[in-house]
Amino acid sequence: MGKRIKTGFFSFTSCSGCEIIVINSDELFGELSKIIEIKHLPIIEEKSHGDKYDLLFIEGAITEKEQIKKLKDLRKKTKFLVAFGTCATLGGISAIKECIKDFAETKAFKDFSFLDLLNVKGISEYVKVDYFLKGCPPVKEEFTNVIKTLKEKNKMPEQYEKSVCVECRARKNPCLLAKGKQCLGPVSCGGCNALCTSKGIVCYGCRGPVEKANIDNLVKMFESRGITHDEIFHMFITFAGTSKGYQNLVKKWEEQ
Repeated sequence: MGKRIKTGFFSFTSCSGCEIIVINSDELFGELSKIIEIKHLPIIEEKSHGDKYDLLFIEGAITEKEQIKKLKDLRKKTKFLVAFGTCATLGGISAIKECIKDFAETKAFKDFSFLDLLNVKGISEYVKVDYFLKGCPPVKEEFTNVIKTLKEKNKMPEQYEKSVCVECRARKNPCLLAKGKQCLGPVSCGGCNALCTSKGIVCYGCRGPVEKANIDNLVKMFESRGITHDEIFHMFITFAGTSKGYQNLVKKWEEQ
């Protein structure tokens, strides 16, 4: 791409944490300012929705019918579309309700029953996604890499598909599982540079499962340590309970 990349950021059901990562990126107002032209970034300034874009970052899950139309309209206006964060990728925190039996009967849900809510899903259920920028929130390095790769190669980067454990080993981090902690690193998608585990904090799986995650073995390890099914269940539904990798586990224990 010769000229600056016309870029927009749009949010659906989310906490805007992914946008905060953007404005906290020093490069955005330095090196990246020479590469991209921000046409829409609501957390700073609301601009015209009528623009055409080269690149759109979409934050948040789809939870209402009216959001589907807006999302599809945005897809038509851009060359490349990125699912920005775990909510846009997998449904995220909002999708917890899809994993809990009889959630619709809880007071928390009934208080919002006046809304025309859908089953919570990531945006790829409705439009073509060119790249999944995972994480809650994503790491700044991966965000800037998307922009730089598009500028240099006119395409998205390769999707990272290795587990957090691979990054931990590369950094020679002590294994938190070996220390008796309940870490989801073996089954969780990396690309975060082992941000949490490098600081001694267990992986909570905010980037969702790797494609061939050995979930059963990890669950058996947790069970052998006396972790209850209820505790294990909540570990897996916090960020990615609606992902294909965790659905069998969720459905199994939902019925118990």
